[in-house]
Amino acid sequence: MKKIFLIMLGIMLSISVNNFSATKKRAAGKMQQTPQSVAVNFINNYFKAYTSGEIDIDQWVYDNSSITQRYREEYRNEVLANENCSADGTIDECSFPIRDQGGDLYTGKFKATNYNSSTSYVTVKPIQSFSNESYKIKVIKSNGKWMVDDVVPWWKEITY
Repeated sequence: MKKIFLIMLGIMLSISVNNFSATKKRAAGKMQQTPQSVAVNFINNYFKAYTSGEIDIDQWVYDNSSITQRYREEYRNEVLANENCSADGTIDECSFPIRDQGGDLYTGKFKATNYNSSTSYVTVKPIQSFSNESYKIKVIKSNGKWMVDDVVPWWKEITY
């Protein structure tokens, strides 16, 4: 009787340990959000949505839950300013947010090349481009979630 009890106990412990390690592996396999991953996902998804032609890109920005309200308002103000600029016939002086006037858009993937934790800016560059065109994307933690708070394209370069 003792032997059967010990065998049963051994089997139960073995099953419990296997289930625990399988659960731990699944949890470890989930990707943690980082400022770099949020910035790269944002810019990749932005250009994917923009080049698809199926989505109003400005509405995509306004509805995006990974963007702070502050940046949504800044983006909207820039869009409105450029609509006025376009209406005046001075399109050459307009600067549309993130994408400028269109032109040759890079439609590939981006990668994070630098993260400045003191300013919260992540520098992202196209993976397959040899130019110095990059974006600086500010990513802040708000209510426990990493969110995009600013996007600065290379033609509006900032120094930090």
